[in-house]
Amino acid sequence: MTDSTPNPLAALFPGLTDDRLQQRRDELVARCAAVRADGWDDYRYVWSTGEVVAVAYLLDSRDVLAQVDEDETSVLGRWAYDLWGMAGGQEDEAADLRRTRKWFLETRSMALQ
Repeated sequence: MTDSTPNPLAALFPGLTDDRLQQRRDELVARCAAVRADGWDDYRYVWSTGEVVAVAYLLDSRDVLAQVDEDETSVLGRWAYDLWGMAGGQEDEAADLRRTRKWFLETRSMALQ
């Protein structure tokens, strides 16, 4: 039996709107382009850890992910809550992060163009 009581904090941490999701995607694509053009040195210690791991994941920079002790599951788990909010992140985590994985795959296809 699962607890169907809604988490009262979920309303305080909502998911991003469609416009904001697109803005985040555009930001990550631009950051990927910057890293591809200039390398990691100018960005790794300026951006937040979440931004660094997202860009590293998108660019398949496994060395950068290893340096911050992250992998695909931890990156997607971290971002599920950023993208979809508390309730949506919990739902996506329970569904093996499918929604977040799809969002990142779509973002990766844009970043590598």
